[in-house]
Amino acid sequence: MSLGPAENEIYNERGSAYDELNMYEEALSDYAKCIELNPKSPLGYYNRGLMLYKQKIFRLAIEDFSKVIELNPYFDSEAYGYRAKSYEELKMYDKAKEDNLTFEKLSKKKK
Repeated sequence: MSLGPAENEIYNERGSAYDELNMYEEALSDYAKCIELNPKSPLGYYNRGLMLYKQKIFRLAIEDFSKVIELNPYFDSEAYGYRAKSYEELKMYDKAKEDNLTFEKLSKKKK
């Protein structure tokens, strides 16, 4: 049974709930399904990136935040901010600095 175009958002929301409950395998599964259903939407990549960042899996978090930025550079300035923090954790300071500058620029535009 298909729930229509919003089906990926349902998986995303449930993934977020699992993430909050520290049920990471279930969250990863739902985020993957969200991405599978709509690979052109940054939503699943962004939330999976956040979960990976919180778990200190920085290389994979960078991949997801990079995909968010590739799909829609203006989706959420936080994608740049979290990618910068991930780069910092991996001691990739030049890339972190570049993302921090973009994050600050986009954050000012939101205000």
